[in-house]
Amino acid sequence: MNRIKKFSLYLITLSLVVFFTFAPSPAKAASIDLSSQVKNVVAGKTFKINVVVDPEGDRMFTVKAALSYPVDLLRITSFTFNDAWTPLNQPGYNKIDNEQGIMIKTGGYPSGTLSPVTLGVITFIGLKQGQATVKVNDGSTILNSDNKNILTDMGTATFVFSQPLVSNEKKISPSGSEKPTTKTANGTFVSDNFFITSIPTDVPSPDKIWLYTKLAILSLLALVLQYPLIIYLLVLISVYIIFRVIRKILKRKD
Repeated sequence: MNRIKKFSLYLITLSLVVFFTFAPSPAKAASIDLSSQVKNVVAGKTFKINVVVDPEGDRMFTVKAALSYPVDLLRITSFTFNDAWTPLNQPGYNKIDNEQGIMIKTGGYPSGTLSPVTLGVITFIGLKQGQATVKVNDGSTILNSDNKNILTDMGTATFVFSQPLVSNEKKISPSGSEKPTTKTANGTFVSDNFFITSIPTDVPSPDKIWLYTKLAILSLLALVLQYPLIIYLLVLISVYIIFRVIRKILKRKD
């Protein structure tokens, strides 16, 4: 009986060893992903997306990345290949169409690679407020040494665009034309003519004006009392000048 139990245990152990040795390994998920350091962008500003290719251990030689994006919210300004790749510029393999929202970029890796690597960097500009999603499409491929497409996972990236935090207003320039101006935090306006204008808010009240007038009169009286000789000489000079003027007028009449 003991021999039967031992033999049964031996068969079970052998079966498990054979199963785990020859069982098919899980399918590898080669992917083209989109990564960016930002998710929230101010409309009118540029931002970058990295196109990252991961062959998941299968040596890849050629990658074709086909992307789509909404043309009312996004526009591609440039694409820069990673230096490790050799770009393929043939028709159908190299395209940026901002009217249809399509980008296709293809590159060859001369010696092949088993590791994840960046294909290139896309520079986008946000056009207006809203939410936009960039997608890797079915036309994308990752080709291995057998020229077989091993791509299974295609990434997406979503971005939210907000309005700029300044208000644009219009002011009339001295020439009569309207110039766009930007309102700053303290209520002033900066125009294209590079001047700043604001409405003064410290105009003196009537009571302050009367106070300033009294102070001026008292200051003049203090000057007269402190320097009487100078005031006397000024008065004499003024009288002499008036006398000469009157005398000349009388002579002309004669």
